[in-house]
Amino acid sequence: MQVPDTIYPVIRNRPVAKFRYKGSHSKPVRRTVLLTEVSRGIIRGYEVREGNETREPEDEVIKSFSRDKVLDLERFSMAGCESI
Repeated sequence: MQVPDTIYPVIRNRPVAKFRYKGSHSKPVRRTVLLTEVSRGIIRGYEVREGNETREPEDEVIKSFSRDKVLDLERFSMAGCESI
């Protein structure tokens, strides 16, 4: 189990982002992130899914994603789906 150095608060009104991310991989990888910060150039949060691998809550890691490399993005709120 990895213990994080810093605990980041999760954004309450749009807690989850699901997207395909084209990083250094040969093809885009599906990601699911519990959001802690969203800005014009970056998405940051606890990554719970990377491709077919899902993580348990105690194993989640904080990652940052450049919005330039996000191919498609959907945000889900607690009440339902809201796309950008």
